[in-house]
Amino acid sequence: MSRVERQSYLRPRVITFPESAPYSPQIAALGKKLFFDQRLSNSHLRSCASCHNPSFGWSMPGTGAHAELLEVQTVSAPKSSHEHSDEETPKTQSTLKTKQLNSFPVRDEAAFELKPRSATDLAFATTLFWDGRVTDLEEQVHQSLISKRELNVNVPVMMSHLRDIEGYVHWFNLLFPDEGLNLRTVITSIATYERTIISGITPFDIWMSGDASAIPDSAQRGFELFTGRARCSSCHSGWTFSDYKKHNIGLPATHNETLAKNRKYTSLVTPGLRNVKRRAPYMHNGTMKTLRQVLQHYNTGGKQSSEQHREIVPLNLSDTELQDLEAFLLALTEERQAFKSPVLPSR
Repeated sequence: MSRVERQSYLRPRVITFPESAPYSPQIAALGKKLFFDQRLSNSHLRSCASCHNPSFGWSMPGTGAHAELLEVQTVSAPKSSHEHSDEETPKTQSTLKTKQLNSFPVRDEAAFELKPRSATDLAFATTLFWDGRVTDLEEQVHQSLISKRELNVNVPVMMSHLRDIEGYVHWFNLLFPDEGLNLRTVITSIATYERTIISGITPFDIWMSGDASAIPDSAQRGFELFTGRARCSSCHSGWTFSDYKKHNIGLPATHNETLAKNRKYTSLVTPGLRNVKRRAPYMHNGTMKTLRQVLQHYNTGGKQSSEQHREIVPLNLSDTELQDLEAFLLALTEERQAFKSPVLPSR
């Protein structure tokens, strides 16, 4: 691997925000509240975090599991801006304090077609959604709000509900004095928060910074395979391990007949791999339960369809080499850290 290629796997030092929505810790904190608030959805039963849960790598577990929802608090409207200062903008991915609610099932992938992509590192994504249909994070938020398969928001109804919550009115008037609470400022707030959801430092990052003992020899050999003979880096490139391009990966038929027949989903955007250990089941339809199954899929060359990516061919890797690749992938997961749940304003 060349020096330039190796440097592409180093973590960036700053997050770039657009000129139209510069970074503000207060706006990010407001967006965090909205991201975890079920009252935005048409049913009042789902939030952005229902499908992008920090406990599962900012994605969600597979069909048949149950949602682990935030134990959020609600408080009356703040009396001064100083009461907002204890809000924490997350710098690393972490776990959240949750409770099990068996009466509220995780959305069924057979109905919703695709497993949610991780919400980490979106500030660096050049395409969004599995089909790569947008490149703008604000537009991603907008589409996720109004999609019938996501929050299913009726915008006038949502805005009416939010305007009934004194705490939200207070903060939108304070942070957006020229506009106050409207759809654009809601979207801007959520998108600003999403740009702060950055995966944390992993053993791989520590190894890349020069600590030769940070990952085992097996993982080091796995990285050489990943960027070499196994061809993984043809698509999983850069520090997020995604080229953000669409590829046909020779995925076997899904349990969802509608999805299996829909050519829209034959080529999908490469997902990043950070914190992949926490994001089972794998693949866009959640059909693979373990990383070893994923590796075996690629080792055998997928389903060897005429439409699949040219780099997906039988690799004939040995069991030891597959173990090395898995050890490397596990080194891309950070240690869990306590996640500070947002405090939501009450009516």
